Amino acid sequence: MKTSTVIRFALAVILVTAGCLAMLAEANFSNFIFRGCFAVSGVLLIRPSEFTRPIVGTERRKALIFVAVFLAVMLSLPFLYLHSNHEKDWYVLGFPAVVVPFWLLWLWIIFRAWKRETRPTDGHDAIPTKAV
Repeated sequence: MKTSTVIRFALAVILVTAGCLAMLAEANFSNFIFRGCFAVSGVLLIRPSEFTRPIVGTERRKALIFVAVFLAVMLSLPFLYLHSNHEKDWYVLGFPAVVVPFWLLWLWIIFRAWKRETRPTDGHDAIPTKAV
């Protein structure tokens, strides 16, 4: 296993844990911190080879549709009447009953990505199983 892989996934776990701790702290700056922690840890889960691989037509189409829908929603938000009191929303997000399952879900996602990336590619490194 490469050291860079271990470092990437260890950083992802640290960032997710820091983001969840910021959610529990309910500090004024925690909104920016926990969103940034989860965004960076999500990028760390992507294989480096995925960044340099050319985009095929179907993926390009899906990405363009996603960007178009995202822009449409973001540009229409100022025209909607949304309540300005977000204190209640952030109060609920700081509950341990919300944060702990969210943290465990992220750790499970990171673990699954790590197992997928460190899975042996040839049959020589695989764990032998008994034939039935």
